[in-house]
Amino acid sequence: MDEERANDPKRSTLNAERIAKLQMLGFEWDLSKQKNEEAWETRFRELIKYKSEHQHCRVLNKYRPIMKLSNWVCEERKSCR
Repeated sequence: MDEERANDPKRSTLNAERIAKLQMLGFEWDLSKQKNEEAWETRFRELIKYKSEHQHCRVLNKYRPIMKLSNWVCEERKSCR
């Protein structure tokens, strides 16, 4: 639930008092950006390791040992086109 949704009484199951308490605590409503950033950094570190082992960054499509790395490299290439 994001902050905007929490503040919309039609969309939130939390009452205003609970929302206010969470906000005063510094509650993070949307973790998807943080998760995306962490996942990107993880894949980048895997690519560094791959390069040190293979001397290149041409991770094959469907590279079995690390499928997530293979998919990530493919998506990164697509995003730059």
